[in-house]
Amino acid sequence: MTFFLALWIALIGADRINLAGQNSPFVLTPFLVLTPVVLLGELMRRHRARSTVTVPRGALGFVVVAMALLSMSMGSVYLSRDFQSSLVRVMQLAFNIFGALTVILAARDRTDLPMILARGARIGIGVYFAFNVAAMLVFFKILPETVPTDFGIVRLAPYLYAGLIPRLAGMVEDANRGGMLLVLFGFLLAHGDNNRNRVWRWLSLAAIMLLLTLSRSAMLAAAGAISVMVFTGSGIRIPRRVIAAFSFVVACAVATLLFVPSTRSFAATSLEPILGRLTVVEGSSQDHLHLLLRGVYLGTRSVGAALHGLGYGSSHVVLQDFFPGSRYGNFHSVYVGTFAEVGVFALILLLVLIAVPLLVRGPYRPLVAAIACFGVFYGALSEPLFWLVLVLAWSGFPASISRPKASVSPTATARIAPSSS
Repeated sequence: MTFFLALWIALIGADRINLAGQNSPFVLTPFLVLTPVVLLGELMRRHRARSTVTVPRGALGFVVVAMALLSMSMGSVYLSRDFQSSLVRVMQLAFNIFGALTVILAARDRTDLPMILARGARIGIGVYFAFNVAAMLVFFKILPETVPTDFGIVRLAPYLYAGLIPRLAGMVEDANRGGMLLVLFGFLLAHGDNNRNRVWRWLSLAAIMLLLTLSRSAMLAAAGAISVMVFTGSGIRIPRRVIAAFSFVVACAVATLLFVPSTRSFAATSLEPILGRLTVVEGSSQDHLHLLLRGVYLGTRSVGAALHGLGYGSSHVVLQDFFPGSRYGNFHSVYVGTFAEVGVFALILLLVLIAVPLLVRGPYRPLVAAIACFGVFYGALSEPLFWLVLVLAWSGFPASISRPKASVSPTATARIAPSSS
């Protein structure tokens, strides 16, 4: 079952894979299929080993707060302007929360769990890279957009920024979520794999693909995780050869720009659309700001709106001017979205879920900081990886493999030269 557990991690965000086909009423992702399979396998393993499932105090606290948040979300459904969509989405929320929780609690007794998570991260990065290659082949019209063409289980077409530049998101439909998934993979890989050379090879590939997503939210998440690792002293030592290779590449790039004039104009033309993504005057930045202001206004226009919100998952109803015809429009912020859809008390519960593992020193604090930053400009409440990170942080088991320390036997005696008598 270790392979299925690793595969569960690797495909946790793979919504470009619809196992029910492109004409199905909903997306049957690998996460939905693998969760009950992995859970059943882990419970059978425990049964054979006569090992009972225990719930640590931290996980129990998580259950209490998450259940309160889920109850408020369910209650808000009855006030929604789109009851059917809200009901489906609150059921998805419940599955994401308890799917991640039950699998992790069932596998919690595994001493090799960090290694399994790291293996899943390697598989995930490999699948992500394969999807990116396929997306570029679609971009150049070498492959069809869906595979198989008629049934359409796998969608390969990339999303184009400014109609020209592919945003490569791997097996994830949205580039922002794809970038956050790479941050998750990088953390699990760095903390669960003892082979440092292999870790840095995979991390380098993940970092390059993160840049290719052009996702400001994901880069903000990565910056948040790295900042926490630096300030708390839990960072990973970078090998000298990695620093040397990076310095060499930067030096070559700078020298080329300085001494080859034609490359300067080419670089300026090529990078102009990409650098525009990092400015606040870019079109989507202004849209994000307006969405945030709209969410705050809708949540504060009356006492009732502040208490119970619009109804979980119903933002699209009041955002048709931003997303005409879309049933997935949202306020692009997990905090503003929760406040506008479910109310101020739900927002407080969400802040508790994020703040507690940030304030209590733990191995997953950098990863919690990443999702906290990611949620500022992305509505991540319906994402499985969001809840997986919180479950890992609240459950309290180590993120890294325990390495044996050198010890001295209490019966050991000093080594002396043989007697000459």
